[in-house]
Amino acid sequence: MNSTSIDERVNPALKRLTAINWKLDYHDERSYVELMYEYLRRMALWTSALQLEDGGPFFDVAALLCPDTPLPPPLKEAVDAAVHARNPLVRAICEWHLHWVLIAQLPAVTRFGLPAPSEPLIRFYERNGSFRREDVFVNVGIVGISISRWRNYGQRQPLLDLDDATLDQLDATPWPNRA
Repeated sequence: MNSTSIDERVNPALKRLTAINWKLDYHDERSYVELMYEYLRRMALWTSALQLEDGGPFFDVAALLCPDTPLPPPLKEAVDAAVHARNPLVRAICEWHLHWVLIAQLPAVTRFGLPAPSEPLIRFYERNGSFRREDVFVNVGIVGISISRWRNYGQRQPLLDLDDATLDQLDATPWPNRA
């Protein structure tokens, strides 16, 4: 891959990361929860397609699909500059996203016909979401999402649109069973 083709693919994704307001937002938004579920669903699908048996839901799918195409060091540095001093998992997710963008059009990837794994979390960050990972839960606001059986999320209905209008509509919908 030449640097021009890399730039053409990666620059829009890098601009998205740079535009994120990394100030923590503790709003209890329904879209945050749904975006996390969608991320877990996609990771379950990828884990199944790649026939992985070990590990959790946070890993670099691109590194497994194309181990000979690592994320170039200048792009890692660009992620560090874009995400500032965020925690290591946030930086890793952003690196994985750029790595995905770098290889997304390669036959080793497109043959699976599966969605981009990290896109829901990038949308999550763009909407100023934050989460905390614990041993068996991911806490999104006051909602604890179990990750002890995260592979089962592959059976969930997909969140078809990750656009602002759809996510805003989710946020405007009252939570079930809340007074």
